[in-house]
Amino acid sequence: MLQRLSQFENVWWSIGKGYMRGIAYDTARVSMLGNGNRFPRALLWILTNQKKNGSWGEEVLHLQDRAVSTLSCVLALKMANKPAYKSLIDRGLEYLNSISSYLRYESCSMVGFELIYPRLIDDAEEIGIDVSQADIKWLRRAVELKLRSLNIAYLAYIPNTTFPFSLEFLGPKLDRTRAQRLIGENGSVLSSPSATAFLLTHLKGRSSMNYLKSVQNLNRDGSIVNVYPFDVFERAWALFNHMLTGRDLTDIMYGNLRQLQDSWTRFGVGIAAKSPLRDSDDTAVAFKVLSTYGFTPDPVVFEQYERDDKFLCFHLERDASVSANIHILDAIKSCTNYPRRDAVVDKIIKFLVKQAIEGCYWKDKWHLSPYYATSHAVLAIADLDQSIVGKAVDWISRTQNPDGSWGVLPNAEETAYALQALLFYQKFEKSHQDNIAAGLRYIANLNPAIYSYPALWVGKGLYAPENVIKSVVLSALHLGHRFQQGGAG
Repeated sequence: MLQRLSQFENVWWSIGKGYMRGIAYDTARVSMLGNGNRFPRALLWILTNQKKNGSWGEEVLHLQDRAVSTLSCVLALKMANKPAYKSLIDRGLEYLNSISSYLRYESCSMVGFELIYPRLIDDAEEIGIDVSQADIKWLRRAVELKLRSLNIAYLAYIPNTTFPFSLEFLGPKLDRTRAQRLIGENGSVLSSPSATAFLLTHLKGRSSMNYLKSVQNLNRDGSIVNVYPFDVFERAWALFNHMLTGRDLTDIMYGNLRQLQDSWTRFGVGIAAKSPLRDSDDTAVAFKVLSTYGFTPDPVVFEQYERDDKFLCFHLERDASVSANIHILDAIKSCTNYPRRDAVVDKIIKFLVKQAIEGCYWKDKWHLSPYYATSHAVLAIADLDQSIVGKAVDWISRTQNPDGSWGVLPNAEETAYALQALLFYQKFEKSHQDNIAAGLRYIANLNPAIYSYPALWVGKGLYAPENVIKSVVLSALHLGHRFQQGGAG
């Protein structure tokens, strides 16, 4: 246990720098620039990462991730215009046809999927690729409904909304003059490599090209990450996981805390310090961390996200995030100066009770694993109403795998979330200690130097923010070590 703790502690030397492996969708979008000639390493990655079944995408099977990943890679190969790529293209199209009728049944959608995937199909048809559309009429209807209900032609050029993040959905309808205003200080469009690459197919921009070059240099294999930078997200979540352990801050942790404080604005924070797009989820986690360690962020920032029966994560959001509401509850519950605090706490709890699946666990749109949302619900609600989360704790314990892990595909991240919840709940009830011991043995036997974390976080494709995940595992290990020494969870 102590050896693993020391190995995972190294994560703090890279917090804020934003490491994660690339994903197929953004890699393909960048590869399309210059038909594969401007970023040849991205094209090489595509050529060497097709799966045996013809698809591209993450190892965790999510059909929408596979669909956008595969069709974008097929497009990139077609645009590269090499006869040798035809077999790869054909296998990709065969795979897409095999999953088309199942796409609508995924319970968790990729970011912007209803806008991005139809655009990919249209782009494919324009260059002579025939993609079956017989089974996606529902998706076309969803696009039409969204376009009618929101003035997206206007919102797509407003940098503090989510729509520029998926700018590529505009295709040839892009207004070049208005799009200029979306280029950030670092050259990106809302920290999205794929949106930035799309913009560069219509505009010349040295800063944007330099941004993409810097993003490709993050990974030796030529793959492109889903989002960059994401310094606030990484710092806030890592510090949150450390906060749960009750341990003191080291100098390097305090440095990250100061940088998180420097990122705070009267509108809250977003995924990156210099991003104009803020959200309630990053804001709530940052607020919790900053207030716990003695800073005084103003909780009035949450009022802009409040609606009649819940809180939104982003303005104009159609389906509220469960985890964002959990994190806002966790932030607000101890704010004695928050307007109508008790009423707001009751509102969020009612929303979460309504969202609970079978009355005992939660799922969220930003993460595939139910253990992510359920664990954070236990952390936020346990000291308010144990009758709600007691069922969640029991659900966690009975869904443990025989080897001590959690997850349909056993993995360290989901196991760590489960352990955080079970160990935290020891404060209220000494239970499920055999589950805890087995889970700790599973994590302690992993070697962080060679372990590969599955991509469970939801963006335009699935992704794995490695430092955030390591901070979850480190937190569980520290809580577990204290538990083994006889301390409280």
